[in-house]
Amino acid sequence: MKLLVVLSKNLQPAKWHAYDRNVTGKGHREFCNLYNVDNNERVIQRNNPMRLWPNLFTKDDIMDENVIYGFNTAIREVWTHQHPLDCSRAKFMISSGWMGGFASVPHVEGVALAIAMELGRILLPHPDGVVRGAPRDFGFHIDHGWQVDNEYCRNQNTTSLDCYYESWSSCTIEDALRGRSIKDIPDIWLNELDIIAIRESGNTTLPLRIRRRTRRFRVIQYINYFNHFTFIPKMLRPIADCSPMRNGFQYYWWRAISATYMMRTNARTLAEIEKYSTLTIDWSKETCVAAHVRLGDKGAEMKLVPLDMYLLAAENLWEQGIMRRGPEQNVPVLFISSDDPEVYVNATLWGKLKGWRVVYTSLVDKAKLSSRLDHIALEEAKRSPGGLQHHEFEYFSMILNLDYALRCHAWICPLQSNTCRLIDEMRATVGGKAASGIFVDVSYETCAHPPCYNGEGVVTFGW
Repeated sequence: MKLLVVLSKNLQPAKWHAYDRNVTGKGHREFCNLYNVDNNERVIQRNNPMRLWPNLFTKDDIMDENVIYGFNTAIREVWTHQHPLDCSRAKFMISSGWMGGFASVPHVEGVALAIAMELGRILLPHPDGVVRGAPRDFGFHIDHGWQVDNEYCRNQNTTSLDCYYESWSSCTIEDALRGRSIKDIPDIWLNELDIIAIRESGNTTLPLRIRRRTRRFRVIQYINYFNHFTFIPKMLRPIADCSPMRNGFQYYWWRAISATYMMRTNARTLAEIEKYSTLTIDWSKETCVAAHVRLGDKGAEMKLVPLDMYLLAAENLWEQGIMRRGPEQNVPVLFISSDDPEVYVNATLWGKLKGWRVVYTSLVDKAKLSSRLDHIALEEAKRSPGGLQHHEFEYFSMILNLDYALRCHAWICPLQSNTCRLIDEMRATVGGKAASGIFVDVSYETCAHPPCYNGEGVVTFGW
């Protein structure tokens, strides 16, 4: 029989788990006070013109340090950079896009954004939209057309993820190309020598040869290959250095800033979220634990974690009073998302046995999606006559799941998963729960002895 683990009293939510617990102030130099964190309500109000993802926290979450250090200043710097006064005088960098999944795209594009800012260029998405095969899939035969080949995006006349999110810039691809074909635009990428040079600089600057290679071109295309995922644009480095982030992991701070900027849901998507938010959770009276159980094809990249570890961690959080509870809340709520349909069945049975209310979205039938397959079966499905199976609402369902997860006050997932990191990053920005929530990492690759509660035992935050 599995017993609950007695957890340390120090695990009470107090700081974002990515912070150094030994840093008590908001920066170690006097000028660092310029970047002091604001409370979440004022941050969202001040940045309303940026159309950040709204309405993800309640009045009980409004407190200092519930948004990560320097967010207000950093997100404004990104916005200002991407919205020049005169697009005709701007220089541009067009992204090649990325062949990864839902959550890896904003992370990889966040690196491109950092490089564009460092080069003084506006970052724009590829004019052909999502990756649909060679040459942009680097030989992996990836086709992400399913993300946008639906009525939702067709009605907006776009083949890019702009149908779900706000545009990256006030400048358009027409401003950049001026009638030229993307095939005529010179491309650049970081090679291994560039990566070494960036690392030797302490991740503070790009090699001079990169600037020399691009200086004479008004428009360049950046190939998302050999990315250096710990790079932070120089204009924001002082904020990262002032932050209480763990030493060596300041890049995770930038990851949160850039992902939040990329994931600004547009008005139509917000309306769709409201339309399909049908789960019975009263956010004013109860809280929830969000568990993202990553299985399926992820087995090619990480050791898969059994559902039991997630469920035992949820019990620990509730039974020991570590997570926030709603007023007079007696029944714990578990919101669960997964690519494996059996997870929902087994979690529901567990909930009935343990007295938990287990909820999940049912917009798509997970049993019919290719994402449920392990990586070997997935490769076989790609070669089959029918190809991979997707649902018209499959991509949107991931946005809907993210919205629900960001409203919870405890999260259990493997940091080796991009979706897990995205939840963790955004709950500390627009989610407004950097300090009032608690995070549990169940990944063997990032946690020394999983599960790791609120950062204790976490040795890395992944790439």
